[in-house]
Amino acid sequence: TRWLSLGQRVRDSANGRVQGNIYILHDEPVGCAEAMEIDRNYMQLIGHALEHANKAVRVVADHAFKEFAADPNQATGVMPSRLEVIEARWRQQGWHDAPQAVEHGQADPEFGFRTKGSDESNSLSSESEL
Repeated sequence: TRWLSLGQRVRDSANGRVQGNIYILHDEPVGCAEAMEIDRNYMQLIGHALEHANKAVRVVADHAFKEFAADPNQATGVMPSRLEVIEARWRQQGWHDAPQAVEHGQADPEFGFRTKGSDESNSLSSESEL
């Protein structure tokens, strides 16, 4: 789903065994071209997942593969800028058609009533209320 990318595998320099992996957690799903730039084995992972024994894994892999096939940037290999990604999302959600200024209603009191003026009957009863 491209929210998480494999950044690097850390290996022991003496024996070559994998010590761990470094993952990158994104604030939003990255595009297909960017996923392949970050992780060169991304499409290999999708290919293996398409043949996985678990049906849920196969369904997610199929969805990811179809997104890759439909991605206009995958053919060119050009990654859009963050600003272009945000703009595309806004256009997709219809935000670009939103009005520029918010119309305000009447200047009614915030709480729907006016506060009373100070008189002796409503005065503070102790110093701690100041």
